[in-house]
Amino acid sequence: MVAPDILQDPSVQRWLGGIEPAWTLLDQASFTALHGPPSQMAGPIRLATDLTPDEIRQSTIARNALLLLRAAAVGPGLKLTTTGNLSRGVVAEMCERFDWPGFDKAEAFQFNKVINEPDFLPLHFLRHIATAGKLLRRYKGNFRLTPGGQWMLEASNLRAVQAVLFHVALWHLDLGYFTMDLHHGWPQGDAGIVLEPLRTRHMERVRNACPRHHVAVIVSCDRLHRRRSDVDPDSQVRRSHALPSEWTEDVRRAR
Repeated sequence: MVAPDILQDPSVQRWLGGIEPAWTLLDQASFTALHGPPSQMAGPIRLATDLTPDEIRQSTIARNALLLLRAAAVGPGLKLTTTGNLSRGVVAEMCERFDWPGFDKAEAFQFNKVINEPDFLPLHFLRHIATAGKLLRRYKGNFRLTPGGQWMLEASNLRAVQAVLFHVALWHLDLGYFTMDLHHGWPQGDAGIVLEPLRTRHMERVRNACPRHHVAVIVSCDRLHRRRSDVDPDSQVRRSHALPSEWTEDVRRAR
């Protein structure tokens, strides 16, 4: 079992309310290994890169990110404002086209006379994922696809889109940007530790489910068992990092 110093912090203990985090059951070797980033081929955390079109459509993040990327592939791209956000015209179009469960447009914008990109958080979040992952770039007042973004939209590569977005969202985005640094950068650096209790919690559910009906593969280490998880990358942006280079040789050449 592991007992990081953070658990000795009185404020953390109060926040936990006497609950012991599941990840304290990990041995030290597993705890250390889960701090590493995911990999396509090896390591304790692996992300599936062979998803079917139906599986991709089940991911809110993936299907709307593809919609955004495909819109950027048309003509000169997506128009920007002087502040670097998407223009109100683009935002209005995306508001109509995005399919985001639980998002009520009328309720969300009832007090807005105009809607800017930061007002539409799903779009704001996905645009940051796309730029942090080097799928979109600024060019002459527009957001346009990068070579990596073009590679991602190729039919043969769509099966890896969830893995790329998941990796960028949990390991390469600046979460503090969206939360005013409320959690002081957490859980970046601890994403694997956060995911492990989710794997444990869903073990029984996954055991009885269709083995293909999941988004990401999490393989824990040492004495832990391999399981799949349907975690969706609903997180947020470390600014200067590029698209993870280990996915395929093709995407490295595209960049």
